[in-house]
Amino acid sequence: MTNPRSCAMLALAAVGALPVVMPAQEKQVFHAATDVVSVSVSVRAGRSPVTGLTAADFELTDNGVRQDIAISIEQIPIDLTLLLDTSPSTADAIEKFRSGAQQIATLLRSQDRVRLITFATEVTEIFPFRTGGEPMPVEAVTVQGGTSLHDALVLALARGPIEGRRHLVVAFTDGHDTTSVADGETLAFVAARADGELHLVLSGAYGTDYTQPPAVRSLRQAAEQSGGELHPPGRFNSALDAFKRVVDDFRQSYVLRYTVRGVKREGWHALEVKLKKAAASRYTLHARKGYFGG
Repeated sequence: MTNPRSCAMLALAAVGALPVVMPAQEKQVFHAATDVVSVSVSVRAGRSPVTGLTAADFELTDNGVRQDIAISIEQIPIDLTLLLDTSPSTADAIEKFRSGAQQIATLLRSQDRVRLITFATEVTEIFPFRTGGEPMPVEAVTVQGGTSLHDALVLALARGPIEGRRHLVVAFTDGHDTTSVADGETLAFVAARADGELHLVLSGAYGTDYTQPPAVRSLRQAAEQSGGELHPPGRFNSALDAFKRVVDDFRQSYVLRYTVRGVKREGWHALEVKLKKAAASRYTLHARKGYFGG
C-alpha cells in the first residue's frame, strides 16, 4: 500500500541512535511507486465485527477524489508483532503474558507469523518472525528499568510492506514513556505512513484518567492514524482476551483495494473512508488516515 522506505529513514534519522538490540531480519522489498492501494477497514456494531458488507456500502476518497473500490475477502496471512513493556511498573502484566503466551500461539494459523519485541530502556527482539502456532520462547522476558515505548513502536512499525501479507502490531503497556529518543510527533509520523495497523492495550496504571495525560493522547493519535485503536484499562480481562479480540477483529476487517485515479502518486495522500447512509448510523468504522505515495 505504501512506500515507507523514505518515511522510515526520515523517522529513524529523527530519533537518532536508538537503544536497540535487534537480530538480522529477512531482506525486505521496498516499492518505488504506488499502483494498487489496500486499506484495512474495521466495521463494528458495538464491539462485534460487522460482516457481509459489499463495496457498494463504502465510499473512499484519496486526497478528496472519490475512488472506485473493490473488496477483498480472502484470508490474508498476518505478520503479528507483539510488543511487551518490561519496565518495573508492568511486572504483573509481564507474568500474565508469560503464562498465556502459549495459548496466544495456538490462536495463530500456520500461514501466520509472529515475533516478540520487549522494551524497557532498551528495545530487544526476543525472537524474529516465526511460524504461527508454534510454541513461543518467552523465557528471556524479564523485568528491566526504564521505558522506551515510543522507540519500540517506531522500530516495530518502520518496516517495508511484504506482498500478500498484512502487518498487525499489538503493544501491551501502561502507556508511560521515560527513556525514548522518539517523541509523540515522530511516532505519529511513522504510524500514519507505515504499512501496519497499531493497537495499544493499556494496563490499569492510569485508572479512570487514562484519556487525560498528553502522552496517552499522542498514543491514541498514532494508533488511529494507522487504522488501529488505543484500548483503555479494564476493557479486557487479560492479555489473552485482548489478543484474541484484536486479532479476530483484524481478520474480519475489510480490505478495500483501488487503483489511484485523479491524484498524483507522489507525496502524502489523505484518506477518508465512510459508510454510505444506509449503514453509517448503525456502525462505527476504523481505517487508516492516509499513506505516502512515491
